[in-house]
Amino acid sequence: MEMFTSFKKVMADPEITTAGKSVFLNLLSRMDKKGYCYPAVNTMEKEIGFCERTIQRQTNALAEKGYIVKAEQKAMGKQFTNRYYLTPEDKRDFLFNDNDIKEVVRKNSVFQDFLKMEEVIVTTEYKHHCLHLVYRSMKITKLEKLVLAYFIMRADQEAFTYFSLERLSGILRIPFFKLRRVIKTLIYRKLLRISQQIIEGETVIFARICIEKFGLKSFVRKCMKLIRHTYSIQDIKIYLYIVSIRTKTEYKEIQKKHRFHRILQKIQMIQDLDRHVLF
Repeated sequence: MEMFTSFKKVMADPEITTAGKSVFLNLLSRMDKKGYCYPAVNTMEKEIGFCERTIQRQTNALAEKGYIVKAEQKAMGKQFTNRYYLTPEDKRDFLFNDNDIKEVVRKNSVFQDFLKMEEVIVTTEYKHHCLHLVYRSMKITKLEKLVLAYFIMRADQEAFTYFSLERLSGILRIPFFKLRRVIKTLIYRKLLRISQQIIEGETVIFARICIEKFGLKSFVRKCMKLIRHTYSIQDIKIYLYIVSIRTKTEYKEIQKKHRFHRILQKIQMIQDLDRHVLF
């Protein structure tokens, strides 16, 4: 997906400042399915925490580097907003040097025990929903927004991510002591849970994002609006009912009570027609 490719390249680019990375993540949180967004600079200023001039400077820098395209929108000869979209083809090849950290995570028993704590599934659509909430709803500092948004984008399908604190400090261009304080604050706010160890002089952290803090119910309501024009309310209720199943025991009980075979056919039809919703 172009969104994730561009994200990796921007975060790995040492010439993009902390403010520039914050601006890029804010633009990602606004993009529609085609990759377009139309934010006003003063709105971004309120959400990100950087001044208007800094935001303008950083959007220009991102455009000059080829990560985004900035097109002026005019009415009656005057500019009133800009349209931004991701560059469809970018030849740069910045990659995260995380292979050695991945090997540490795979072999370390402490991290493996932490990994087995909970089992959740995070879709791309839900990541975008979480990113939206970080910049619109959460009353946290600009550095906390940057770090949390970065973790959300880096997280796998089970909401886990791993990193070296020293390397992350260099990637986000945040001083080490400030980054450590930001992570401690996110843990205190119960937005993050971590397991960490010092390995070969580096602080390796295995983190899980507390996705329950991002309002799954509001995401489900949003999905319901998308499919309401196509499916009946009964179909939607059945669909959400099955999504809420937690254990195999509950699964078997529902199968006996509600003629599960017929319900499954309806759900399969919904999934085939609208795969971008929930799954």
